[in-house]
Amino acid sequence: MDPTKPGKTDEPETDFERLVQMMENLSKQVLDSDTRSRLVECRLADLEEANQHGEASVNGEERNHDRQHHDRRND
Repeated sequence: MDPTKPGKTDEPETDFERLVQMMENLSKQVLDSDTRSRLVECRLADLEEANQHGEASVNGEERNHDRQHHDRRND
């Protein structure tokens, strides 16, 4: 436990370096996770927009089909 023993004086620095490395790794993981999350949110927004556009298109086609069917009955 004597701080003058060889190798003992390096431990706090080594522990500190390990902590710094762990913090850097965690920071990188958080940044990567945030980036993935933003990409997923953008993709989800694109899919929702495409879905709404598709529903509007389908609804428009159904209305046209109904009008054509109604027009044929009136002929």
